[in-house]
Amino acid sequence: AYSIIANIQQSTLDHDNAIITYKVLLKERPDDAQNWLRLGSCQSQSYKEFDQAKNSLIKSFHLAKSEEKIDVTLVTEIADNLRLAGHFKEAVEIYKYLATETGTVEPVVYTYWGLSLKNLGRHRESREIFKQAIQKCVYIAKKSKPTETHTLQILSAWLYTLLGNQKESEKLYSLISENIPPEELYLEQESYLSQSYSRIKKMREIVRGRNIAILLYGPSI
Repeated sequence: AYSIIANIQQSTLDHDNAIITYKVLLKERPDDAQNWLRLGSCQSQSYKEFDQAKNSLIKSFHLAKSEEKIDVTLVTEIADNLRLAGHFKEAVEIYKYLATETGTVEPVVYTYWGLSLKNLGRHRESREIFKQAIQKCVYIAKKSKPTETHTLQILSAWLYTLLGNQKESEKLYSLISENIPPEELYLEQESYLSQSYSRIKKMREIVRGRNIAILLYGPSI
């Protein structure tokens, strides 16, 4: 019952009461990585307990890491929450763990890893990770459906922009505009990749609109 209540409180943005409920749950199940994540997520959006969010999220990570089978989605969400709360150093370590220890090829993970490094002023390292993110886009695009390939092209073009390679970025945006009409941007398949790019569903102006693509898509990263 407490789990349902906590989920309702969190989904309705009642973060302070959700924090109380998650703490009750954690007294009963102190080794539940998912509840530590949810607690940390609520704390990161609460004025009262923002400073405690990092510890809860790190606790969640250590518990998740100790499992026999690593839940990649869970660990990714932990890293994302740390990044969104401005804890870039800790986010970098977890994105690195995902890349090196779980073998994930999700370009989203590499992109967020690179952006976290960039926010720490570690620009040389961030550039190397952005290059790896592009490689992952190419790898996945080879066996993806047209709409997901289109998503990967948008991400790759933006990554080239971050790397200062305007020529390659322009090439990709031209390819996108020529081949995929806006009405085909609605992604139905379930995947972390598709969920992460939810803004693309609303990109009605993408054809002949590379500047709009940067405006709408870039900030969502």
